[in-house]
Amino acid sequence: MKHKTKNIYDLITLFMFAVCLIATTAITKTMAFHLSEEFILNDDNHTLPHTNDQFALNESLKGKIVFLRYSVEDEGYQIYSMDTNGGNQKRTSDILLEHAAHLSVSPDGSKIIFLKKGNEDNENRQIWIMNADGSGLSNLTNNPEVNHGGPGWSPDGNSIVYHARNTVSNGTFSLYIMDADGSNNRMITSPLSHQYFPFWSPDGKSLVYLGLRTIDGNNAFSIEIMNIDGTERRTIVEPAARENNTWPRWSPDGTRIAFQRMIDGSGDPYQIFIVNIDGSGIKNLTEAGGNYGIRAEMPAWSPDGNHILFQAPLGGTTNLYLMDTNGVIQGNAITNGTNREHSLSAIWVFD
Repeated sequence: MKHKTKNIYDLITLFMFAVCLIATTAITKTMAFHLSEEFILNDDNHTLPHTNDQFALNESLKGKIVFLRYSVEDEGYQIYSMDTNGGNQKRTSDILLEHAAHLSVSPDGSKIIFLKKGNEDNENRQIWIMNADGSGLSNLTNNPEVNHGGPGWSPDGNSIVYHARNTVSNGTFSLYIMDADGSNNRMITSPLSHQYFPFWSPDGKSLVYLGLRTIDGNNAFSIEIMNIDGTERRTIVEPAARENNTWPRWSPDGTRIAFQRMIDGSGDPYQIFIVNIDGSGIKNLTEAGGNYGIRAEMPAWSPDGNHILFQAPLGGTTNLYLMDTNGVIQGNAITNGTNREHSLSAIWVFD
């Protein structure tokens, strides 16, 4: 049992840091998605230059896109924000993250939560919080025996959901909710099964998350929905042989889920899908790109639900792109990194 649990831990760890591998993998094939001429990023149809300006004190992140930027020179990740057209890119703090950690911004745009090791002597990730300008850094979980992941703010800003596993007892990954100040932690799923990467529904009453299944002797993830108290669990996307579903994200109107799927079980390529919350109408938005070996990953909905932000590594560089819900790419890349600098793991902070 201990060996089986370790294999599951290895699987989820590999997924959590997949974007770290992307940032150092050169992919030179041409994106095969249909390009739209209707959306341009600026007057000369080029992406806007980024700056390294520090974020202004007390400035809100509402209406911004927040993302990680990986620097080969720094060998780490920093948190950036930008306008939705790619302009006004700013670094939020001097914190250098060792791995591509998951980000979430409070609904009022004033705070960011993310994953970071508690100290250099312990590999378990903790949930940290800071103000949007990088001040007020604090460890919310501060439990070196527990590995945390997938943190996300509730729509009202009062709670944070996440998954966690006690690495000392070698237990399962379960879902937890805590108050926004790190107090009142409570488990909401059974410790006898594995659940990962929860994401709140827009009304704050439900969660979408990953459930672990075993198919033909291999671990795979289903996409499931439940109430925030752990009741009324149901599966909306079953994993098939040599497929894996990850990164579920609820649409702003609460009717659909965007997620990424590893098609052939090899780890490449990922493609982005959408599905209705009753499990119907599943649709592959990036099939053309997937057939050509292009990775399209980490979907994030626009506030109006008409577009999806995602990352793709082209020409050796991971940048952020925007497509509509038919899979049509909207203009050029929003970010303009080089092969020494990559943009990834983006979220859209609703205004």
